[in-house]
Amino acid sequence: MFFDKRKKLESELIEIEENLKRNKEKIKAYSGSKHNLEIAAERCRGINEHAFQKHQNEIEDLSKKLEIENNEKEKLEKKYAEKEQEISNFLEKEKEDKVRGETEEEEDKEGEVRKETEEEKKKREEEEDKYQKQQQNFKKREREQYSSSFEKFNEFYREIQNLDQPKDNQKDKEIANIPEKIIAKSLLQDENLVKSRLKTTILYVSTFFPKLSSRDFERIVLFLLKEQKVTVTVTSKSTNEKGDIQLIEASEEKELSQVWQDNIYKRDQILGESYLKAIRSVNSLRIIDFSLDYLREDLKTYFEEECPLYLEENFKRSKFLLFDSVSTVTINAIDLSVEMAISNPDAYGQSWLCSIVEYLKILDFADELANQKDSDISLAQWLQFLMLGLEAEQREELKLFEQFLKSITKNKIKQFVFLRLSVLISQMLPDTILKYEVESFLDWAIREQHQDAVLEIIKPLQSIQNFDQLYWIKQVLDRGNGELKEKAYIFLSSRLEQSTNSLYDRLEYIKNWLPASERPANRYSPSNEYALRLLFEYAFEKLSELKPKDYGNYPSKYPLFEPLNGTSDDNPRLRLLVKWIFHPGLRYIINPDITTTEVTGSLISEWFYILWGLGNKEAKPEVVNIIDNLIKQIKAAIDLKQQKFLIQFWNDLSEELLDKAESASKAGDEQKRKELIQKRNLVRQLKQKFKKS
Repeated sequence: MFFDKRKKLESELIEIEENLKRNKEKIKAYSGSKHNLEIAAERCRGINEHAFQKHQNEIEDLSKKLEIENNEKEKLEKKYAEKEQEISNFLEKEKEDKVRGETEEEEDKEGEVRKETEEEKKKREEEEDKYQKQQQNFKKREREQYSSSFEKFNEFYREIQNLDQPKDNQKDKEIANIPEKIIAKSLLQDENLVKSRLKTTILYVSTFFPKLSSRDFERIVLFLLKEQKVTVTVTSKSTNEKGDIQLIEASEEKELSQVWQDNIYKRDQILGESYLKAIRSVNSLRIIDFSLDYLREDLKTYFEEECPLYLEENFKRSKFLLFDSVSTVTINAIDLSVEMAISNPDAYGQSWLCSIVEYLKILDFADELANQKDSDISLAQWLQFLMLGLEAEQREELKLFEQFLKSITKNKIKQFVFLRLSVLISQMLPDTILKYEVESFLDWAIREQHQDAVLEIIKPLQSIQNFDQLYWIKQVLDRGNGELKEKAYIFLSSRLEQSTNSLYDRLEYIKNWLPASERPANRYSPSNEYALRLLFEYAFEKLSELKPKDYGNYPSKYPLFEPLNGTSDDNPRLRLLVKWIFHPGLRYIINPDITTTEVTGSLISEWFYILWGLGNKEAKPEVVNIIDNLIKQIKAAIDLKQQKFLIQFWNDLSEELLDKAESASKAGDEQKRKELIQKRNLVRQLKQKFKKS
């Protein structure tokens, strides 16, 4: 393709940059671990010589690893500098070409192609073909991943809709038969302190996690009771010296979860006292729900107004249910998270989202360190080292986070976490304050080099109101590093493919990323360069998807032409296309072996084939109007010298097509010869129309 040489250099630089980044992270982790071990060793000196010597051996091993990594760092930095110099030389050559291009002599030579030996040409073509295949595979993987994440994102929305089920008729009848209203507060009060605490947790789950199956209900209750301790009286039997049996009562501290499990026969009784029962839902699943509909709202109000500290404390664990394997639990956790964020955005807005990304980074890095070939330190040990820099509450949260991710396949953990964050953010955006929290989070993530998280999180949010997805794609392009820029660009191009109806709306938006005509090439931002590439690569890629029978149709099946109105004499969409493909910045981003005239001339001739149709003597009036409008826009966008170069290019292309037709004839490929002759005739026709207009 036209942009391959530069892209290849940048791709190589990106790979070195990523390796260097990983190397620096290892050095940082090794240094931190070594420092902590040195402190531990010093504490053991003279007290526990065995532990001291063990720490000293570990410090020596880490010192060797640090030396290896520092040597690797020097090599990578040298390679990075060399690659940067190579790119700098490449850009300098482009700059020199620009200066030469301003002279009359160079302009007259713009249509010429550098002569290559057959061997050079073959080698170049092989390299380009290899690189093209790599790029195609990369694009394919990225687009498949995008499709997968978007489908899973939509599944959550279907689940949200399914949760909004109609009321059960039988339950309505039961409500009608109850004479007096139950006061929510009364359900939480019990003379037995242990029972009261159990009921409070059960009612909390029933209120904020509705429509759970009995199995999931039990699981979530146990999860929330897990860290709660309670003192209970335990009765045991003892035989005295006379042989008499005595009952001895003693106080013992237990986890509430254990108390709940031990009282298996009383659990149904507690549910009944809480007006909870198993009910058949619309889809015939047996769920735990209130037998009185109004109790959920009453309890919710009571918890929020009368028990705010209890809500805060319980949410410390509840918020991690966002990563539960059951979507019903996840959706309820999302609803609760949004409500808590609205009530306390400082604690549960940006800061909570940032924590998730930071925790994921720690887990990912610990896993990477543990999987090194020369590593004899386990994942758990690395995690302990990395946790040393965290506060006690953060360490507990990280443990909970890891607990929920243990069942996820390692290579799918990031996708899993980012998808859950996407759904959570989609529910936060309608609130003005939370929208600001989300934007602050995304800005922080880009600033702190978590662009991979930003890109994956925003991918499914294309149709969410109050969210400017294209803006954040631009932020990743401009502020990102490594191959993330290329991934963001591939995702951007995939956005153009999703809907022909909104194609030009997106192009109008992205058009603003194009550099100003007078802006020097050495001051182009990454989004400037990617915008210049975008339309060309999209236009040529879509050419390959058209079938011969699609040529000459109106409306066209070519995405860029499908929305065009052939009855308009001044089509703003055509004007947008022409201004884009004739932007003066194009010459600085294409392969220096190809001229801008070759790129634009080839594209316009292909467009002419599509519009007019192969083998058609006459085109439809609407098509002729589009072609005339296109030519009019081109001549208005370029000067006379550029027009001269285009005409010369079409002359050369006409001869080239004739030569190819003769070769096809000699090879006995009559169909190919006929197609090439048809294209040659259309090129000559295009040239004549261009001259006369």
